[in-house]
Amino acid sequence: MTGTCIAGRPPNIYSETMELPETLEKCHEVIEQLLDENAALRQSGVSFGRLAERLNSELQEERRKGRERRTMQRGEDRRSEAVAARRDNSPS
Repeated sequence: MTGTCIAGRPPNIYSETMELPETLEKCHEVIEQLLDENAALRQSGVSFGRLAERLNSELQEERRKGRERRTMQRGEDRRSEAVAARRDNSPS
C-alpha cells in the first residue's frame, strides 16, 4: 500500500474530521474504499506479526548459539589450563 486512504488522498493524521460524501453513490464508494483499506491494514498487521515472530525466533536462536559458544570456549580454556598445569607438575 502506498500510504493513501479514501479518495486516493494521503492520510491526514492531524485531522480529526473526515469529509462526508454528499450522495448515496459517494457513500457506497467511501464504504468500499474503507473496507479495502481495513482489509489492507489487517493484512499488514498479520504480516507484521509474522515478521515479529520470525525475528523473535531468530533472536532466541542467536542467544542460544552465543551461550553455547561461550560455554564451549570456557570449557576449552579450562582444558588447556589443566593440560598446562599437568605439564608443569610432571616429573622431568
